[in-house]
Amino acid sequence: MDKKYNLLVVEDNINELNIMSSFLSKKNIFNTIKTANNGENAIELAKKYKPDIVLLDIVMPGIDGISVLESFKKNNIKTKVIIISALSVNPITLNTMKLGALYYMVKPFDLDVVYERILNVLSIIEDDNILMRISSYLQLLGISTSLKGYNYLRDSIFYFISHKEEDIQLKTIYEEIAKRKGLSYKSVERAIENAIDTAMKKNTTNTYFEFFGNTINDIRCKPTAREFITTVVDKILLEDNSYNYRILEHQA
Repeated sequence: MDKKYNLLVVEDNINELNIMSSFLSKKNIFNTIKTANNGENAIELAKKYKPDIVLLDIVMPGIDGISVLESFKKNNIKTKVIIISALSVNPITLNTMKLGALYYMVKPFDLDVVYERILNVLSIIEDDNILMRISSYLQLLGISTSLKGYNYLRDSIFYFISHKEEDIQLKTIYEEIAKRKGLSYKSVERAIENAIDTAMKKNTTNTYFEFFGNTINDIRCKPTAREFITTVVDKILLEDNSYNYRILEHQA
């Protein structure tokens, strides 16, 4: 994992707080690890440092963990939360999931399991980041979210990035999307092509030539679905310095 993340550990038991932070500080995935032993400090640190992940206890003096989650939501603090608590799961603690917590871990737990949960959350963060970047490119290229092909394009690009080390046929992902939607792969293919055609009509040709360069055929003056998808994939992977994939020609 090349990128390093910011972590906030919130636990009112000082001994447990020190054990967790010491254990996690030895993992080479964190840029900073901040600690808090009460809800008030947790909120202050979250506002200041904007952690990617928060390990959050529920039962604390003063402001409890649920109130911390409510504060995160109220103040639009976008972070991923893993609950760590001695309380067994019950209707009150389940409210933490409604407030956005991704995992609920009951003490005592193995710290290696905590680390595994953190890695799972980081995977979610990275996937969300890729999807946001894909959406930004689609918006730049005039692909409206109202078009059925928008989601199919986004899913196709994400699939290729997620499987960048594999040999991929475009038809394979079309069939996978079609299976999930209860459609034929031709329906998915047509929706994607229609989205590209619609965007082309709303944008100047120069916009597409600047983005796609020599991949656009001079006669057609528009990218094929394969050219569109692979070019966006290329740009995202090059940004991440992880250009190492193959996309096989789509066999109709």
